[in-house]
Amino acid sequence: MDDRIDVEHRQVRTLIDDQFPQSSGLSIEAIKPGGWNNRSFRLGEGYVVRLPSAKRYEPQIKREKLGLCRLTSQPSVQLPSFYDIGRAGHGYPYSWSILHWVEGTPIDATTMITDPVFARDLSQYLGKLQQSPTPIDLLPGVDNFYRGGDLRVYETETLSALNQLKPQCQSSLLRIWEQALTCSWQSPPVWVHGDIAPGNLLTTKGRLSGVINFGLMAVGDPACDLVIAWTHLDKTCRKEFESALPLRLDCWQRAMGWALWKAVIVLAGEAAPAEQTVGAKRVLDLLAEDQSFLQNNS
Repeated sequence: MDDRIDVEHRQVRTLIDDQFPQSSGLSIEAIKPGGWNNRSFRLGEGYVVRLPSAKRYEPQIKREKLGLCRLTSQPSVQLPSFYDIGRAGHGYPYSWSILHWVEGTPIDATTMITDPVFARDLSQYLGKLQQSPTPIDLLPGVDNFYRGGDLRVYETETLSALNQLKPQCQSSLLRIWEQALTCSWQSPPVWVHGDIAPGNLLTTKGRLSGVINFGLMAVGDPACDLVIAWTHLDKTCRKEFESALPLRLDCWQRAMGWALWKAVIVLAGEAAPAEQTVGAKRVLDLLAEDQSFLQNNS
């Protein structure tokens, strides 16, 4: 059951006027399409207000603040900087945050990415992110849904979802899952964004120019940041993305596990939107294609 709440424009206006009177004269505009974890509103020209849509997303405010304070933008890719945290009030029940606005056009989530230049931009961004100095107090946990952590936390859920698929699909997908669990990240932990998805990737003139929404960030295993290879990159872009990142084969195998987990729980869920179902089926087809590729190169 979807227990997320909606947030009305008037609530945001009242929260801003009450808690940040210096910004009371700034315009407020809902950002569409909205995110899943947060309801977002642009505040004036220079800020974004992010309000968690459920209690379980509220701790991500602190995580995002801690992480962004330690990360710096890369020369060609801008990141948001944290401004302040607001309090619950006026009918809105959770803490909320204000961040500085990052200009750019979000990637279209309804189509596959077909530009290998963008795929290379993204791989270069992630490569540099993984090379940045890391803190010791931003580990994966329940508040970021274990992004950067051990995929085994989702084993029961994944196997249950797999059992609901057609028998002829189960065996090949089960092999992908089992393969993902045979290895783990053996190097020092690296930065993980946690939600590398179209809505969080901004472009300017077709090139990656900004990355936003760091509420799931952590330091750990970067495999979860590679899932976009199957969710939104076409075959050419996927190969460009894979070849440009200096990661071991087992990291890609775990990434396949993350992609599999997300796809099968969507298909096993109740009344998933049609576009999500279509996307999940496409991911499983692509994983099946790449399974032989990974095995042939192992």
